[in-house]
Amino acid sequence: MSVVELAGVSAGRRASSATGRAAAGLDYACRLSGDVLVLKGSTRAALPRIPGYRESTIGITSTPAITFPQPGSGRGTGFLSLVSARELGRRRRLDLGPVRLTLDPAMLEDKLVDPAELAMRLSGLDATSRHRCLDLLTCGLCMCEGAARVPLAKALFDLRETLRERLDTSHVDQRTPKALHLDALFSVDNRSFYVRGWMRDAEAEISSLVAVSPEGRTVDLTGRLVRYARPDVTALYGPSHGHNRLGFVGYFELPVPSILCEGWVFMMFDGAGGSVEAPAPPVADEPHHVRTALMADLIHDRSSERLLWQHTFPAVSRVQERLAAGVEIAEVCDYGAPPVNPEVSVIVPLYKRIDFCEYHMAQFLHDPDLASTELIYVLDSPEMAAELTALARQLWALYGIAFRTVVLNRNSGFSAANNMGASVATGRRLLLMNSDVMPKRPGWLGEMARFYARTKGIGALGPKLLYAEGSIQHAGMYFRRSEEAGTWLNAHHYQGLSGSFPPANVRRPVHGVTGACLMIDRKLYSSIGGLRGVYVQGDFEDSDLCLRLTEMGRTHWYLPEVELYHLEGQSYSTDLRRMTFRYNSWLHTLLWDARIQKLGNPKEAQV
Repeated sequence: MSVVELAGVSAGRRASSATGRAAAGLDYACRLSGDVLVLKGSTRAALPRIPGYRESTIGITSTPAITFPQPGSGRGTGFLSLVSARELGRRRRLDLGPVRLTLDPAMLEDKLVDPAELAMRLSGLDATSRHRCLDLLTCGLCMCEGAARVPLAKALFDLRETLRERLDTSHVDQRTPKALHLDALFSVDNRSFYVRGWMRDAEAEISSLVAVSPEGRTVDLTGRLVRYARPDVTALYGPSHGHNRLGFVGYFELPVPSILCEGWVFMMFDGAGGSVEAPAPPVADEPHHVRTALMADLIHDRSSERLLWQHTFPAVSRVQERLAAGVEIAEVCDYGAPPVNPEVSVIVPLYKRIDFCEYHMAQFLHDPDLASTELIYVLDSPEMAAELTALARQLWALYGIAFRTVVLNRNSGFSAANNMGASVATGRRLLLMNSDVMPKRPGWLGEMARFYARTKGIGALGPKLLYAEGSIQHAGMYFRRSEEAGTWLNAHHYQGLSGSFPPANVRRPVHGVTGACLMIDRKLYSSIGGLRGVYVQGDFEDSDLCLRLTEMGRTHWYLPEVELYHLEGQSYSTDLRRMTFRYNSWLHTLLWDARIQKLGNPKEAQV
């Protein structure tokens, strides 16, 4: 392949008959923001069309670039490229595939134009070239990080408004045959999004839906979305070509970040050449709010796993990563002198119901084992930190039981709260204990610790848990297949039977134990990374932990001599809990189907 060279801005366009190199030149340059430069050049050489560019490439020797035909006849080929001004100043050489530029940065000042001028000059290109230029320019967001992205994103938005194709704006009106409406747009992270809306076309079949980020990046959502019935829209318009699944939800990704929360546009096209566009509402990005919306939308696809697999799972996985990454310990306070070299550290996550602490203290006061136990309360509701501090001072003064409070900087969920508590624990064993679990009698913790210490190869140990009226809530766990959903569910042996039911009073190995009250070696817990934060608001973290321990060759035990009450409070709505449970059971099955099938069903589970 021949190489077209440009050596120095001051040399302008030049050709060398001796070397056979074609004439080429730098037309202008633009500093979009900070370190990001745009270079526009042209040549009469027949350059091959560069159809795309390497999105992640930032280096000077391999730079994002496109070629396009120049407006007007006989004007040759134009090329547009992004470059780091810092790298350009250091190396002064730029290779764009067939185009090689050797530039004197000091002379670039003569060729610089501002972003408004850049937009005006590029506006003369055809629609396809303008679209490709916008996509290229958004790659600049990969060339800077943090706060430096904001001014660049704003500059790109202004360029987009000048260069993008504009369609008729959609109006929600019974008289208009085409309509597109965006109910919500959620930011999973700065490169992935989730959209909810509806669209209809009474004149032709809808052929495509395209999203345009505020910075100008486009993504085609055609065929990716999950469609569902929208009775409210059908009631307004009536049936649309017999197709009443007018609603849509969907997860999509961008190859480059999108920083601005306002300015998204969606464009709908039909097979007859018709089109409309509609603005999206401001992007919602608070992770808990996003996760709740994702869970609620599972109601739209009850009969298949497409929504779960292609949309909910990748989106929720990223939200969970965001939540985990942002969790930190904001404050640790000791009330009384902590025990030296404790055998057990009891970790109790607190979410909203901090009053359970006093119920614990009233029970622990009469148990000598608790005097040498490290007691750690992890507040997962940081907005209640001041209230917990006031209560903790009263409890220490009243009961004299030493304990520690750990306040998290944000609500993190069951897994992270336990893991954060474990990170400050010093006991040889950990006891993960829900705040609504209360001991039936003293001596329970010491009995669990002694059994754990003398049982070889033990993984997790669980006691008998009772409902308030005395029936069994937990006597070890096993797995059963849901006939309706086909997923594996966590089942409890003898649940609902009397606490004195003889088979429930036999020590035995079990497939798993509940995280409501679970003892495990601290180093073992740490070695497998603790509870995994892939599940949403509980349900399967404990069985996931037990299955990972099983793969390591560990055995889990049920200890019926130890009895505690579990109140099993519900902290969020029934409908949301149902959808969350569906997601968690699906994910748990995806991860553990083969292992659970190998375990088989214990005979006593059928009693």
